Amino acid sequence: IAWVRNCGPFNTDGRVWVMDVDGSNQHLLTSAPIVSNDPTGNPHEAPEFSPGGNSIVFTSRAATSGVQHVYLSSLDGLSVTALTNSVDDGTQNFNPVFTPDGRVLYASRRAEAPGSEEDDLYRINTDGSGRLRLTDMPGRKFQFSASPSGSRILFANDRLPDEYTDGTELYVANADGTGLI
Repeated sequence: IAWVRNCGPFNTDGRVWVMDVDGSNQHLLTSAPIVSNDPTGNPHEAPEFSPGGNSIVFTSRAATSGVQHVYLSSLDGLSVTALTNSVDDGTQNFNPVFTPDGRVLYASRRAEAPGSEEDDLYRINTDGSGRLRLTDMPGRKFQFSASPSGSRILFANDRLPDEYTDGTELYVANADGTGLI
């Protein structure tokens, strides 16, 4: 089981913890310097297990830049790598989910619209290669997932996120972003 936990008066930002299903073997997963050396605080969010259960993706603000990246961690927390980077992705990367084939879907704020609530969906391999932009449309993407076969994706899109109006629509597309309906 993976979850986010705040641990006391000096650690107010959540960290990812893991434990066995019987509640034993609880331990902090996100203690690697790449995600834990930020004195201003960097909450870790959205942990999710890989399909094989041998790794976890989560988000955190980078200790050096403050950019929210998607990270991949081994179950012991000793190997943590950033899947997103400031050059190829926006400053906010969030809600990573695994596809059945082990790749990762995530949303990324558009770099060309600073301060905007608009983003797009991307897919990336767990080694950081193969980044593919799946959407190119106005709005904020959320509640996205892959079909059990991995051949399709489903997501919600709020076309006017800054206006707080009811503009949310559901979309499906092929796993490569084509065939949008």
